[in-house]
Amino acid sequence: MARDVFILGAGFSKAIYSGMPLLRELGMKALTHLSHDAPYIPPGLDPTDFEGWLSYLSDDQPWLLPEESLRNRAGFLRISRLISDIISEHESEAKRRPMPDWLCLLITYWHQTKSTVLTFNYDLLVEAAFENTVRVYSRPGDQQNYVNARQIITAPLMPAGARQGAVLAASTIESFQLMKLHGSRSWVYSGRESFYGEVIYDATTEFGWNEKQPHWIDRLIVDKVPLVVPPTNGKSNFFNNETVRSQWRLSLEALRHADRVFVVGYSFPSTDHMTRYLLQESHHADRKVILVSRSTAAMERLPNFIPTESIDTPIIGDRAVHELAYQFDVTGNEAVAYAT
Repeated sequence: MARDVFILGAGFSKAIYSGMPLLRELGMKALTHLSHDAPYIPPGLDPTDFEGWLSYLSDDQPWLLPEESLRNRAGFLRISRLISDIISEHESEAKRRPMPDWLCLLITYWHQTKSTVLTFNYDLLVEAAFENTVRVYSRPGDQQNYVNARQIITAPLMPAGARQGAVLAASTIESFQLMKLHGSRSWVYSGRESFYGEVIYDATTEFGWNEKQPHWIDRLIVDKVPLVVPPTNGKSNFFNNETVRSQWRLSLEALRHADRVFVVGYSFPSTDHMTRYLLQESHHADRKVILVSRSTAAMERLPNFIPTESIDTPIIGDRAVHELAYQFDVTGNEAVAYAT
């Protein structure tokens, strides 16, 4: 069986629900919401360049006075909360629709093959689809489903409920592994500029496709900020945190041992040096990379990240992600695991 790694960009979430915003769309929504109260934007920087804007605000620019750096930091934290709210709103819209059949097939394939899934997305749609698809029993014949999205999350997170003595851990199962390289809207931290060894909390309970976040969780994280890692060139303090770094290290190991890498809905922006270095550092001659994208634009940038000889036949078109899911052999559509 081939060892598969899937890399998910914003286009993957948009394939699930067309209303999910791409990065530039997210920036425009944030600007519209903030209106005249938007954080500082340096002259010459396009306000819709959300990546550049977040990078500028999150990094300590050496020419700024202390009060100016603090102004930028405060602006970034405000935007982090806003990003979480915007994505959460669009997630709710997605979940008011039936879960796509192709997504169920893909989750089942990932589960059956124990794939590794790397995502740059902040949303929780993969986690929700997992809980809606996979069934976890204590033993054959059991009727109680113990599925929990934490069973696929590789990051060493602390459930927010632990702050009041709730149960800490989900049962261990064999399934696919989900690595969130840019954090998640549900991960929260202190908001400090330096948080190297700080515990990162997971502010979710059980997901499910139709589940709503219980309000009681909000009071447990009133002093926390969503961990939204901006797509910077790698010099950001975010990449000094042990939990974030663990995701990138595990991703490197998975890519080094992969036979096939499916890149789904990721545009290969020229400014994403971190991902380029990760793919180049993990390269080996026997690995094939398959691009899955709505347009050919990403295909033109792909050779800047991947050696040409490793690029396999792409899947391009409006239904590229659907075609990817339907090409896999999902025997009996079975997605069952037993807790250990």
